[in-house]
Amino acid sequence: MARDDWFRRTTWTELDADEFFARNRRSRSAFKKAQYMRIQAETLLGTGNKDLATAALELLKQSFREFPDTTDCALAYDAAGRCCQALGRCEEALNYYRRAMEREREFPGIGSLACFHFAILVAEQGRQELFDEALLALDSFGPAVFPWHAYVDNGARAIIASQRGQAELARACARRALDAASIRDSGLGWGRASVGLVKEQDMRTAFHRRLRDLIVPHDEAPDSAARN
Repeated sequence: MARDDWFRRTTWTELDADEFFARNRRSRSAFKKAQYMRIQAETLLGTGNKDLATAALELLKQSFREFPDTTDCALAYDAAGRCCQALGRCEEALNYYRRAMEREREFPGIGSLACFHFAILVAEQGRQELFDEALLALDSFGPAVFPWHAYVDNGARAIIASQRGQAELARACARRALDAASIRDSGLGWGRASVGLVKEQDMRTAFHRRLRDLIVPHDEAPDSAARN
């Protein structure tokens, strides 16, 4: 087994779990133990398998019980929110994203993407009672660091503006989002040019298609979905 394979397993059998916990018990600190549990959970979530997303969520919940005060809890809460979202448990997802953002306020040096995940979910679910909260969450991040941040920030704002009947604002935000998605060089130099870019799979989502339709209505561009 490679050096880090023990906490990046893409299967989670009883043997996998036993081997993982046996190794993790030997980790030197609560911080490291919680970190390895989070990375393992995110790896399971990344498989796209719902059963493994459930296992990932349980692993994160165990981490919260055993190591509630580790400084990077914001990342773990954000991961738990994404697990819940993958499982269709949207209210739980929103609450985990809130916990992540609260933790970030307590430990500003360790940030997550929870504000973006929260805003996307609110926008896509049409949760009008949470629109202001979502916009404040986006504001809390500050200026976009990478194109992906600008893409999601403006995209969520576009969808919210559209649902509020602010068509001009929605189109302007959608254009800014799609402009960010078109960037192919982060400007960080050799070997890091792709860091923080919007990925091809992001452009095949309903979120992306919705942004395109805010600029060019679907009935005027029937092949827009095919182009994505």
